[in-house]
Amino acid sequence: MSEGKVMSAKEPKLAYHKLRHLLYYYLHRGEQRSVTAAAAFFGVSRQNAQKVYQQLSDDGYLTKVRSRVALTAKGLEMIREQRSCLEEIGIAFEQAFGSPPDEAWLDAFQVIHTLTRDKAAYIARGAAFIRAFSLLRGLGAGTVNPRLMGWQYGIFLVKITVYKKGSRLISMGDQGFRNPARLIIGASGEAALELTAKTFRYDSLTEGKTLHGSLKELWFQSEGQWLVAPEAQGRRLIPGGALNVQDISADGCRGVVQIRAEGSVPEMPRSQAEIHLEVDFGARFI
Repeated sequence: MSEGKVMSAKEPKLAYHKLRHLLYYYLHRGEQRSVTAAAAFFGVSRQNAQKVYQQLSDDGYLTKVRSRVALTAKGLEMIREQRSCLEEIGIAFEQAFGSPPDEAWLDAFQVIHTLTRDKAAYIARGAAFIRAFSLLRGLGAGTVNPRLMGWQYGIFLVKITVYKKGSRLISMGDQGFRNPARLIIGASGEAALELTAKTFRYDSLTEGKTLHGSLKELWFQSEGQWLVAPEAQGRRLIPGGALNVQDISADGCRGVVQIRAEGSVPEMPRSQAEIHLEVDFGARFI
């Protein structure tokens, strides 16, 4: 990452209070996406919050959709530039201090606002490392995968593809996870696949409509049993013992894990699938 503040080089730097409001609207949904709600959250007058909204709207970062405040493409790009650092440090604050997600992200933003990109990324990677290996210890039994013993250790980016069970047809669940995922590997073969769910679209042939939903529950198969994948800060974890690791070498490995998933919308059927992993040991996150 290049030197410079954690901001876009293409746009003038936004004032700190404006960025906080922009991040607030990014993090909140529904009735909380209003000027009145933002004023209450920050402890300022509605007039003050309205003034900040208007400035951000005039600059092209915010708009209103059906009376709710929404980020424009320009506003989303501003947040995405620092999302990785915000997410890692924010999750660390959630875990360490028990902060609600919105407060944790805003605190994380305060930390990285004055830092260069490199320094913010360094702190974010450290937070991710501590969190990941704390999770491994907390998972307990089933984390050790004998095939991963003595190989690389760290956090690796993993290309995942979700197939329908027993076929090479892509499952609708393929669009339900952020890609790449992450594989955490400890020095003694402890491992966990970390999956981050995202909103996905399902075209219902029986209902004749398009549904939008997200992952409600996830199970994985281990030694012939179906177990619920534990969740931590919005991410699902599959212990390494459930991964069928294949073709392992100094360059990387492949693997398969059997899953069952249930969506948040009742019309979305519970389905069984296979997650195929492609791990490149050169693509080390940490």
